[in-house]
Amino acid sequence: MNKYKKIVFFAFLTIFVSFVIFSKKLGDMDEIWNYNFANCISKGLIPYRDFNIVQMPLLPIVLGIILKTTINSLIIIRIVSVLLWISVFITIYKILKKFKFSDSLIYCCIFIISIILKDYYTIDYNIFSVFLVLLILLFELSRKKELKINDFIVGILAGLVVLTKQTIGLTVCIGMIFYRLITLFGTTNWKDLFLRIIIRIIGISIPIALFIVYLLYNNSILYFWDYAVLGLKTFSNKISYISLFSNNSIIIVELSILIPLFWIFFFIYYFKGKDKNYLLLLIFSLSTFILSFPISDSIHFLYGSIVSLIGVMYCINNLFCNRFKSNVKIKKLFIIFYCVFIIMYLYYSVFCFMNINYLSTLNHFKYIPIDKNMEKNIIKLDSYILGSNKKVYILNFDAALYMIPIDKYNKDYDMFLKGNLGIHGEDGQIDKIKKSNALFLITKENIKRNWQNPEKVRKYVLFNLKKVDDIGFFEVYSWM
Repeated sequence: MNKYKKIVFFAFLTIFVSFVIFSKKLGDMDEIWNYNFANCISKGLIPYRDFNIVQMPLLPIVLGIILKTTINSLIIIRIVSVLLWISVFITIYKILKKFKFSDSLIYCCIFIISIILKDYYTIDYNIFSVFLVLLILLFELSRKKELKINDFIVGILAGLVVLTKQTIGLTVCIGMIFYRLITLFGTTNWKDLFLRIIIRIIGISIPIALFIVYLLYNNSILYFWDYAVLGLKTFSNKISYISLFSNNSIIIVELSILIPLFWIFFFIYYFKGKDKNYLLLLIFSLSTFILSFPISDSIHFLYGSIVSLIGVMYCINNLFCNRFKSNVKIKKLFIIFYCVFIIMYLYYSVFCFMNINYLSTLNHFKYIPIDKNMEKNIIKLDSYILGSNKKVYILNFDAALYMIPIDKYNKDYDMFLKGNLGIHGEDGQIDKIKKSNALFLITKENIKRNWQNPEKVRKYVLFNLKKVDDIGFFEVYSWM
């Protein structure tokens, strides 16, 4: 019976996640940028050398291969997004199973997490990083964790986290080695301890070494150093963690206060009962929470809190739920909850479906829900670009939205954000503009700009170039 309950639960969860993702209107620029990275790779372009990207390129490379071997369309990326999120929830299920949660309680936990995150289901290197960390956590809880091959696999996975995002990769690698050191501390077999740590480091090193070879082979190492290392110094944008306390979502406000408090509980409970699971959860909670900085908005905070949420549920289960395992009334209550979960998933799925009004006909965006006026504006601007006898650059964060349907890519100009322009930053872009006989499009003054917009470049264009035209939301400037 439990097997059928699990199949039904995950079937409805898959339907729910699918409808949430496929019903989203085109316009989420994180989704557009991630698709565009993969799109560039599918066309043979090399990260850093041929297009600007500041994070590590593992996810774009994987997605690029998928686009190359299937259909080059955003709908394919959304299918992959569904598979990624369901894989996240299945991995959480397996982790909670290792913690000896009852199936009923696992369904409660996954339902809560899935609803909290429902507005943030998208393809993103941050959630891909978290997925890899969850796999590491699962291997650390494996019955075969004392086998040296387990240390090697965990090392490989940590190396892949590094190739997905530098910051979380570094903290995960440090945390993983620290955990192995602490859990074996006191052993008389120091040779075995040293060997296990070396095995983990070797595992970490293999993906990184292959990545360096890839960069060298494609003459991209200096560009990587420019964008992904030195260029980060120009990233001055941040959202304070304090801003979460005034978030519109009461759940995010409460979690932003409670999660750091639970870390203290993890620390106390570990030293009180020597339960290694608390230490493991504390280390990986802190490692993944680095995602919340320096931009502490809702999506980064919630992605960075997934492991912490698992730890919170582990605490609650140990403190309260174990006492009620044999209580018949509690079991009946969980059955009621289970039915409610299924109904809620079905309700949200129908609600999402009812919000689909119009599907895009644009190249690469076919069958994606879109606002009709947005599609008209994209077609209008694309016609202008294709009809121009000069090169056209859009100096705005959403440039890729217009360039993708006409299969054009303009490197820095298609992800025009502070911190994404290399070590020379905005001054470097101004130097390029000085040497270019192109048309430059900037948004009209009454149009709200992205908070990471390179305002210095915009002001330079306004005060030094001549306005020659208007098109849609943009003003057109050129050297005369």
